[in-house]
Amino acid sequence: PPPRTVMIDGASRCSFWLAAGQVRVHRASACDLYTRGSGGLGAAAGAPAPVLEGCAGVRVAPYAAPGEESGGADDDLCSPWAAPQDFDWPRAGPSPHWSVLGVGERVAAPDGGGVAEAAELPS
Repeated sequence: PPPRTVMIDGASRCSFWLAAGQVRVHRASACDLYTRGSGGLGAAAGAPAPVLEGCAGVRVAPYAAPGEESGGADDDLCSPWAAPQDFDWPRAGPSPHWSVLGVGERVAAPDGGGVAEAAELPS
């Protein structure tokens, strides 16, 4: 993945599949965000967690790039994709602005990328 920052601003009812060094999302609502980290920004275990600000109803999931199999370490709920930094929720505990996209709700990327736990998707 490129060690660059991707910025999403003002999206609504969209799905994004992103491989980037950092993902920043501002003023998004009802969006699905599939992310994949890269170590390009110096993070020891991949990219930092996505950054959310002014968002509502964002769902996050891991993204497997084309040609990669899902089920790797990036699918783990301890990976950065599963714990976005929500700048509007400085408290400890879960934020009401985002959630983890359920395995049965995940879809493949239009570029042929994989889906974490794809075998569990309904046919």
